[in-house]
Amino acid sequence: MNHRLLLLLALLGAASFSLTACPGESNDDDSAGDDDDATSDDDDSAGDDDDSAGDDDDATGAPFELNGTFDDGFGSGIAVTEHAWLTWSEFGTSRYDITQIDATDGWLIAQNASTNGFNPDLWSRFDWFVDGEDPLFCQTAYDAATEADALATAAADRGDLATGCAGFAWSMLAPDPTRLLVAGVHVDEWGTDHTITDETWTTDGTSSYAISQFDNAARFAIAQNGAANTYNSDLWSRFDFAEYEGSWFMCSTAYDAATEADALATAAADASNPTTGGCSGFAWTNLTP
Repeated sequence: MNHRLLLLLALLGAASFSLTACPGESNDDDSAGDDDDATSDDDDSAGDDDDSAGDDDDATGAPFELNGTFDDGFGSGIAVTEHAWLTWSEFGTSRYDITQIDATDGWLIAQNASTNGFNPDLWSRFDWFVDGEDPLFCQTAYDAATEADALATAAADRGDLATGCAGFAWSMLAPDPTRLLVAGVHVDEWGTDHTITDETWTTDGTSSYAISQFDNAARFAIAQNGAANTYNSDLWSRFDFAEYEGSWFMCSTAYDAATEADALATAAADASNPTTGGCSGFAWTNLTP
């Protein structure tokens, strides 16, 4: 009897250890606050001060209402995603990579891209709010030395639209249907960075495509491959794009067409369900996973 009792106690002890160990193991993948969860968010708590650039909402759950393509009223195109604020005009393209968003109070912090013509690698703060139908914005800081300095910049004065933006008027973000709908900075499910304006489509900063024409209704863009591209340089591409269940998808329908006309004549990809197929036998690339 004593041997059986000892054996029973040993078995019960092993079971107890296994039961207490399992939750710790599952926390590595399934906890909302887990460092390795599907959102790639290091801190999913409601009090998180540093929102992931890929989050649709800020820490309070408020929607990020600036997603879209706009005109600032001065001839510049602006495209905003959770990844970056992108501005382009005849003077060039400026990119600001977002590190923090507070959609409730209407501000975001971003680092100026190293390729920007002005204040490269420094930090910016953008304030915005909706007045009537269209958002208004102010680049409250544009040359802060650090992220903390940009965050510490006083908010623009929403009560003074004429001079409340550091002595200047607030700018309007008017939705612009003449701009390429899919413009903006996207990071696809493979980790590839797509920077898209009306004029260029660049992937990971290494392959570029000069857009010659696009059609938002038919959802495609035609572009000439850059001379420095590793593959199919100087040939022509067709990009089909589709919005499906709240996400943008892309299919490189043609990538080595001999002429612009050949790329244009390429049959459109099947956008009925881009998550499962339709792109030359493959699923489309999810630009906003």
